[in-house]
Amino acid sequence: MSQKRKSFLPPTLVCFVVCSLGCLSAPILSAQTEQAPVKAPDSAKDDSKPAAGTQEFVIGPLDVLFVHVLHEPDMTGRVEVGPDGMISIVLAGEFRAQGLTASQLSDAIRERLKTTIRTPEVSVQVVQVNSRKFTLQGEVHRPGTYPFSAPLTVLEALAEGQGFSDWANTKKIYILRKGVRMKFNYKDVSHGKHSEQNVIVQNGDQIFVP
Repeated sequence: MSQKRKSFLPPTLVCFVVCSLGCLSAPILSAQTEQAPVKAPDSAKDDSKPAAGTQEFVIGPLDVLFVHVLHEPDMTGRVEVGPDGMISIVLAGEFRAQGLTASQLSDAIRERLKTTIRTPEVSVQVVQVNSRKFTLQGEVHRPGTYPFSAPLTVLEALAEGQGFSDWANTKKIYILRKGVRMKFNYKDVSHGKHSEQNVIVQNGDQIFVP
């Protein structure tokens, strides 16, 4: 019974084939690596948002505004918000200002003026804040009522008093808010302790320095 004869490639030929394949595959892999786009990590994405502190002031009763309508001097000038939250502009009528920001109010005025002016340009500025106030009483150099438009902490509010008198008990300061009494230890808070006492001042707050 005849056996099939096996054939073998010479070793030198095998080495030549392997080396040739390796040289051909290297440029292909290199090209694939260069062409592959690099994906930026999620942490590199720009998710920046405006800070809270940059939020616009919300208009309230008795605030004073300056309304400017381009090329319309009769409609331009200072306007005080009434106790009902309304303002009145000559030749434009009444607008509800309470609860709106200056940019929102300017948009509302602009929309109404479109019926009489082709391309009205309107801007509104808050020039005097009367709707948000706190009272500072007791052993400070400048007690009184102070308006505020931006977020204000108790520590910042106390600075309006221009310092304490020699008899002030700065450990026993308190804030009276709608009948609720909240303690404030100036010595501790100013040294980085009990930061939870340094709350944001609200309209109508009364701060007492005994």
